[in-house]
Amino acid sequence: MTTYIRINPKTSYPDSFAVTEESLKYLFPSHDFSSGPPVGYTVLVQVEPPELGPYEKFNDSLTPAGLEYKLMGDLTVKEVWHVVPMNDEEKKAKQDKIKENWAKTDWN
Repeated sequence: MTTYIRINPKTSYPDSFAVTEESLKYLFPSHDFSSGPPVGYTVLVQVEPPELGPYEKFNDSLTPAGLEYKLMGDLTVKEVWHVVPMNDEEKKAKQDKIKENWAKTDWN
């Protein structure tokens, strides 16, 4: 099913969450979707989040969860995931947590 997202007319940037075509048809019952989405909405191309490596994380300094909605040249919006490597402190904290959890098990 096609998903859409609303575009803010002042910023030309997506300003809402994904909406299914079924939901939009409920909101715009007389709109002919074969001619495109209602005014103010565009198609959202959803992308599965990437599988993170052991020392990677989503870059939440840009947006929560590292997810950005990017307006493309064809006037669709695409989900873009931002992944960054962990710094040394984050790596050590992750390693220490795994060691701590391992020590709590009955396996050793």
